[in-house]
Amino acid sequence: PKSWTSIYINPRRFEGKSENSGFFSYKQMSVTDLDFPGDSFDRIFSVNCFEHVDDMEKAFSEMYRVLKPGGMLFTIFGPIWSSPVGHHTWVEHHGEIYHFNKQVFPDWYHLTKGYDELKKLLTEKYDSEVAKKICDYVHKSSDLNRLTDGDFEALIERSQFSECLIVKNRKGDKKTASRSNTLGEIRRSYPTCEVPRVTEFLLVLYKSKIGFLSYLNVYFGLLKEVFKKFKNKVNGPANNL
Repeated sequence: PKSWTSIYINPRRFEGKSENSGFFSYKQMSVTDLDFPGDSFDRIFSVNCFEHVDDMEKAFSEMYRVLKPGGMLFTIFGPIWSSPVGHHTWVEHHGEIYHFNKQVFPDWYHLTKGYDELKKLLTEKYDSEVAKKICDYVHKSSDLNRLTDGDFEALIERSQFSECLIVKNRKGDKKTASRSNTLGEIRRSYPTCEVPRVTEFLLVLYKSKIGFLSYLNVYFGLLKEVFKKFKNKVNGPANNL
């Protein structure tokens, strides 16, 4: 790109960073309140952010506003709240990190267990202080927006963007996810959850109509990445000296 502008809501992210250059600049602001004129950017690129944004409807509106006509939004984000590890637990205790990718508790328990029930179950595995920290994060943290897969799809549909590509990554045990009691428990509290195994979204959205060449470029790029992953899987890791 000719220039790259980065934004982040937390000022600590910019501590120790060098001065803005002609190519790269950074600003403290929220995606729900962008301090840029309309039609400012050709591309918006975002990774693992949308599950943390409080008002995604406003965020989509603001991103649409600052993109130039024909501009593109590319994002991949997750784990979303309704997924197996959507609780996103990231708790530190005496130097140890209790992380959502380390099976802190069984899949979907954050959707089906209340605070007290979850805490009781966790005290069988951890000491009471750790159990409380995890429960506080899951049920009280303001770090997550707790949107389901259905919520995100509805937001995309209501936005002014034209959909070019939506890819959904699915995780979690299929049998557990398809059990009627699991689905029933989840949907009682989160009726907009459609497929609880949907963990991540990859989106390519355009401002205004999408040309044939844009479609071709995006899908060719996707096929290239799929082929690369398949090739790496078949060949295995390279042996380097």
